[in-house]
Amino acid sequence: PTRISSELLELAIHFKDIEFANYSQLLIGIAGSTVSKEGKLAMIELLLHPRLKVDLSASDQFGETALSRAVGLKDCDVAGLLLRSGVNPN
Repeated sequence: PTRISSELLELAIHFKDIEFANYSQLLIGIAGSTVSKEGKLAMIELLLHPRLKVDLSASDQFGETALSRAVGLKDCDVAGLLLRSGVNPN
């Protein structure tokens, strides 16, 4: 397997306690994860598929969104991907 596919598997294992029906919470978790940039971006792109209807402005129990996590980690690639996908920056 490629490095990215291995990291996607690692993410799936890491988030095994999250119901995959809750894609918005999964997106927040991935934005704050420590896997490689390529793995993180690939997984986020999968979650942004229009058929999944992910709420890009959803927040976790601490009020954090995927964008706020990406910005807090200074992850410009993830923040840019989220913004290009239509996330509200406010």
